[in-house]
Amino acid sequence: MDAYFTTDQAGVATVVTFELASLMKQGELERIGVQLANAVDEGSHRLVLDFKKVEFISSQAIGILVATHKRLAQLKDAKLALCCMSEKLLQLLKITRLDRVFTIRNSREEAIRAVS
Repeated sequence: MDAYFTTDQAGVATVVTFELASLMKQGELERIGVQLANAVDEGSHRLVLDFKKVEFISSQAIGILVATHKRLAQLKDAKLALCCMSEKLLQLLKITRLDRVFTIRNSREEAIRAVS
């Protein structure tokens, strides 16, 4: 994987930790979207996306989250949880009402439990 994010296994969960403070650049987001889709296709059906280092996200990044959620929703027993989001990012998800779509947890550990 590129330096856009790192992945770790925590039991059945694949934890994706974004390493960028800004998920705004189109080229980077295209590669992230492809890599997340590949991870799901290769068997990572219980994903935790860790936003601890992320300060800004674009509408394209939100689109990638929605696409990943839809891709997982088509699979049996697949789950997605977001964690460690700043208040600013949480507010954005609330404005777009996506807080009702995604499982969002405060900590990485809570998110891992949510998908396990």
